[in-house]
Amino acid sequence: MLGTLACYRREVHVPTSAEKNAMALLVNTAALILDYRREIHARQATQEALLRNEQRFRSFVTATSQITWTTDAQGNVIEDSPSWRAFTGQTYKEWIQTGWLQALHPDDRQATFATWQASVATRSGFEAEYRVLHADGDYRWTAVRGVPVLAQDGSVREWVGTNTDITERKRAEGDLRRLAARLSEEDHRKTEFLATLAHELRNPLAPIQNGLELLRLAGNNPEIATKVRDMMQRQLSHLVHLVDDLLDVARINSGKVELRKEQVELRTIVTNAVESTLAVMEAAHHELDLSMADESLVVDADPVRLVQVLGNLLTNAAKYTPEHGRIKLSVDREGQHAVIAVRDNGIGIPPQALPSVFDMFTQVAAGAGRAQGGLGIGLSLVRRLVEMHGGTVTAASPGEGEGSTFTVRLPVVQQQQVDAPLSQDQVAPIGKTGSVLKVLVADDNVDAAESLATLLELGGHKTTVAHDGHDALRLVLQRQPDVAFLDIGMPELNGYEVARMVRQTSGTNQTVLVALTGWGAHHDQDQAREAGFDYHLTKPAGIEAIHALLEAVHSARAATS
Repeated sequence: MLGTLACYRREVHVPTSAEKNAMALLVNTAALILDYRREIHARQATQEALLRNEQRFRSFVTATSQITWTTDAQGNVIEDSPSWRAFTGQTYKEWIQTGWLQALHPDDRQATFATWQASVATRSGFEAEYRVLHADGDYRWTAVRGVPVLAQDGSVREWVGTNTDITERKRAEGDLRRLAARLSEEDHRKTEFLATLAHELRNPLAPIQNGLELLRLAGNNPEIATKVRDMMQRQLSHLVHLVDDLLDVARINSGKVELRKEQVELRTIVTNAVESTLAVMEAAHHELDLSMADESLVVDADPVRLVQVLGNLLTNAAKYTPEHGRIKLSVDREGQHAVIAVRDNGIGIPPQALPSVFDMFTQVAAGAGRAQGGLGIGLSLVRRLVEMHGGTVTAASPGEGEGSTFTVRLPVVQQQQVDAPLSQDQVAPIGKTGSVLKVLVADDNVDAAESLATLLELGGHKTTVAHDGHDALRLVLQRQPDVAFLDIGMPELNGYEVARMVRQTSGTNQTVLVALTGWGAHHDQDQAREAGFDYHLTKPAGIEAIHALLEAVHSARAATS
């Protein structure tokens, strides 16, 4: 019941038919008015709810940073999309119909539109990834998904969809792909390096093994013995060079290489580098042309390392230049820099190989039938050492068969008095020292200890051998030798411990302690000095260096006696 309608009169009255009809009309009219008002309120409530839902939806879309859009059943844009316009900067007129395609990257438009048309034709979901020109002028990747909205009769009423900015994801994927490619390339290079290392180590080992057999079979034939010894010395020097390069790489990568800088003339560096590579040049019958600046150029450098740099460049030029080639080394000054260039007329470097020529384990492919040795680490060492000197090194080549040029630039310093290099005739003579020294050789490598002791005995010295730290310490204390060669890595007591104990014992200060070890970095030398060693030699120490050391010990004692 909606309500009641009452009519009152002063006197008793029976309503007539007309009055009853009028009353009924009033009641029905009031009921209709009330129903209409109730319907209006209901509609208002529904519209307000729809408006709230729409506002909530729009706020949600805005908060998600998604681009939302709608099209008609045929796939044409009709309604506005504020999120699309905010992202792309397009106006409504530019965006409607198929204008949105103009915001896509030119390379993505055709394929994207073909996929969209196929989805509209088959009424299937639309998924794609394409680049959209952002309002800031950069293209950004978006992932797109659109679905059809069906009417009650099953037909497509419209399409709705979203674009999601996936630029950062794409960048991350690209970074991962590049990282994977780099790691794969490095792994490939390391695999090749290990195979090359095995090959390069076998090369000198094979003739050394053959030489040992020749010495056994030749008996007392002095001509064969001399020839074989020379050959074995060359191969051993090559083997030592390979190992030294490997150790240098490890030390540089771990930051354990310390430069011993001094002011030195480049002419001295160049002279020593050329002398160290003359054998390689002569073996290949190369012509070496030197061009030095007229003025004296002084650099603040580690002479040993700088000779190593130029030696590697000259050796590399000789190796990659066919026989009877021409190699030129020039030294000039450009402003505050000394410029050292090594040019050759060899096989050259392909343009695609130039950017990676200084990378670790990289080797430029040689010409047909021309195999090249080496581990592919020489140029990497050159770059690292030059950079440690505050300089730069670059490579240039017109192309294959056109030769190459490696250029080193180093800062020069104000010229000062530089000590002249020690000439060959100033070096102590090699061989017997002319005096007999008591020498202890301690090494857990039995062959190494016995062979060195035999060599020293042939030089006229009296030797004793130990193979562990305890035995070495006992013999030093008992016999008090003039010189004790101690290996660092001995069992029981290592060389450092033996040296400390010797120095802590009275009456043993006259014994000269020499560290003979495979660890040759500067910090290894410092550690040996702190332990009490007088000298440090890196294995394999040449017999010339050992004889020179013994001569120095004899001369020092003769001067104080």
